[in-house]
Amino acid sequence: MLRTNLYVFQIDFNTFDMSVLRKYVRVHNLKINDMNDKEELVGAISRHFANQTVKEVDTITYFLYTAHYRESVLRLPLQI
Repeated sequence: MLRTNLYVFQIDFNTFDMSVLRKYVRVHNLKINDMNDKEELVGAISRHFANQTVKEVDTITYFLYTAHYRESVLRLPLQI
C-alpha cells in the first residue's frame, strides 16, 4: 500500500506590502494587467503559489547545500 502525505500550506498574501507583492510578480514573471490593484495581485499570486509543485528531496538537498556552504565565497550554484 502506497501512502503519501500531502501538506497544503496557505498563505494570506493580503498581509504583505505592495512592494513585496510586486517583487513576487517580477521574480516569477507573472503577467498582470494592473499592478496597482492589491486584490488582483493577491489573487494572481495566490493562484500561482497554489500551482507550484515542490520536490521534497531537491528542496532538502538545496537547503543542506546552502546551509553547509553559506560562508564560502567560491561556491558553485546548485543546479536543480
